[in-house]
Amino acid sequence: MHSNRLFLFLALAVLPACGDNGVDNTVPPEPAAPLVTTTMLDFGSTDCGSAATVRALVVANTGGEAYSFTTALAGGASSPYIVTPDAGSVGPQSQIVLLVIPKPVPAVSATTANLYGDTLTVTTEVEGDVPHVVALQQSARGVIIEAQNPALNFATAQPVGGATQTLQLMLSNSGNVSTTVTATSSSDAFSMPSGSFTLDAGATIARAVAFSPLASGPLASELAITATGPLCAPLPTATATGTGTFAGTAVDVTLTGPLFIRKGAAAICVRLVSGHVACLGSDQVGVRGAGVGVPSGPAPNLVRTITGAPLDGVVELASGRSEVCARRTN
Repeated sequence: MHSNRLFLFLALAVLPACGDNGVDNTVPPEPAAPLVTTTMLDFGSTDCGSAATVRALVVANTGGEAYSFTTALAGGASSPYIVTPDAGSVGPQSQIVLLVIPKPVPAVSATTANLYGDTLTVTTEVEGDVPHVVALQQSARGVIIEAQNPALNFATAQPVGGATQTLQLMLSNSGNVSTTVTATSSSDAFSMPSGSFTLDAGATIARAVAFSPLASGPLASELAITATGPLCAPLPTATATGTGTFAGTAVDVTLTGPLFIRKGAAAICVRLVSGHVACLGSDQVGVRGAGVGVPSGPAPNLVRTITGAPLDGVVELASGRSEVCARRTN
């Protein structure tokens, strides 16, 4: 009886454990699964001389194994952007944030659409994974004013006190922002309309420059231009030049007798052979000849009596400190 019990015990000891078939049943991890969360980052329009806001890009891994990645900008060292980190690894069920940092837009720049765009490519070591391409978009924003005819020349000499000559200064805005412009002259001989005006993006406007010399000889003026808003180019400079002259008006008379010319501080007067008196110059006192005012102008004016008739019978002229006096026969 004792031998039977021993046999049963030994038989049970050599039986295999329940379910132990000698095979490794461990489930292998899922392979790495790269994911880049966007295909485009738009930095919008950035004022010239400024930098856009930093944007973020997520590189994720939805798989069970880690993977490594690298980045490349199509523009290389000349790219308008910096990426950090530019390489690394992403663990299972994890992610990493890449910062795309825009470089400042130059202070002087064209405003062509997407002039500061580039392409970012994220490449992984995962077999069968294709490069992940992200478009980076950015444009410059600002005003670009140009003077199409920056040197205005009034070629015809202009008499002092004569009719005003006018030329047009053409100003254009090739930028992409509207602006408020002012234009002023540094010389009183050249004048422009007062106040500011709007110059829209892509528009051209004409501003009148009038020449009315106050003295004879060559005259010049700087036309200063100011503008509001972000600027993508230096403001233009413009000039105006002209010549002023003293142009007299010829008086056609036949001199058959004595002729007297006298000059006061404000006028030059001449006694005509007819006995009348003609004066050229400013009527500072307000009257010429018995209280009758005569407008100032470039042509000589006959001095008239209070009745409006020409002063006649003048035999002699005399000049004082500021006036010219006439002596009549009567």
